[in-house]
Amino acid sequence: MTMLTRLLLAAVLLLSLLTPVRASEGVLTFGVFPFNSALTLVRTHQPLRDHLAEVLQRPVQLYSAPDYAGFIDELAAARFDFVIVPPHFAVFAHQRGYQPLATYANELEFVLILGPGVDEDLRGKRVGVPDRLTIASIAALRWLEERGLKAGVDYQLHDYSTHGAAAAAVALGDAAAAVVAASALRQTPADVRQGVRVSAVVGRFPSLVTMVHERFGPDMHVRSSAALMAFPDSERGRQFFGGTHYGGYRAADLSVLRDLEPYWEIARRLMAEQR
Repeated sequence: MTMLTRLLLAAVLLLSLLTPVRASEGVLTFGVFPFNSALTLVRTHQPLRDHLAEVLQRPVQLYSAPDYAGFIDELAAARFDFVIVPPHFAVFAHQRGYQPLATYANELEFVLILGPGVDEDLRGKRVGVPDRLTIASIAALRWLEERGLKAGVDYQLHDYSTHGAAAAAVALGDAAAAVVAASALRQTPADVRQGVRVSAVVGRFPSLVTMVHERFGPDMHVRSSAALMAFPDSERGRQFFGGTHYGGYRAADLSVLRDLEPYWEIARRLMAEQR
C-alpha cells in the first residue's frame, strides 16, 4: 500500500489494549477517510477497531491516506477491506465493489464557525474549508453563494488538509471563519473548540458510511454487519459514540446514496482539475 499513511504507529500499537485474535487468518485493513489528523483518527476509532477484532476473530489495522485524493486512489484500487467514507464518496466506493454495512444514525451537520471577535459579515475575509473534495466544501460554496458571496470575489476561500485543521486555523486567527462538520469539531482538542464559536448550520446530509468489500462474500457481510449493530451497546461502543455523538448505527440506504451522485461528480471533476 504505497500511498497509505499507517495510522497506528509503533508507539500506539505498544500502548493499545489488544484483544487476542487468531493472527493466522490474516489482518483486515480498515481505511478511515482522512477527515481529521492521524492521531485523532486513531484515538477515536480504536474502540471500533478492537471490537471488530474481537467479534470477527481477526486482527484489524487502521489506515488512512495523506490526503483526500490519495484515499480515493486507494478506494479505486480496492486496497482496504473495510472503509468509513463520506456519503458522496460511498457512491464511488460502491462502484468499486464496496457494500454498505451501516451509516451513523445522526446526520452530518456542517456548521460555520467564527474566530474570536469575528462578526457574521464575511466580505473581504478568509474562509477556511477542508479539502475541496469534501461534501462540506461543496455545501459551503453553495451556501455562501445563496447569500450573495462568491469565492475569490467577496471572500478568500482557503483549503486546509482536514476539518480539524480548518477549525484550528480559525482558533489561531489564520482564518476568520470556516465550514466544518460538527462531529469533527467535537473531536478536536479542547483549546480549538474553545477558540471558535458556531454561527450557523450550513447544511445536513446523510452521515458517514461503513462498507466492506464484496470479495469477502455474504458471510463476512452478515457477520460484520451484526458486529456493527451490536457495537453501540458495548462498553467500547458507548465510549466511541459518547465521544463522537454519531448516535449509533442504522442500515445504509443505497437509494439515499444515489441521490448524492451529483456531489460525487463535482468532487470527481475537481480532483481531475487538480491533477
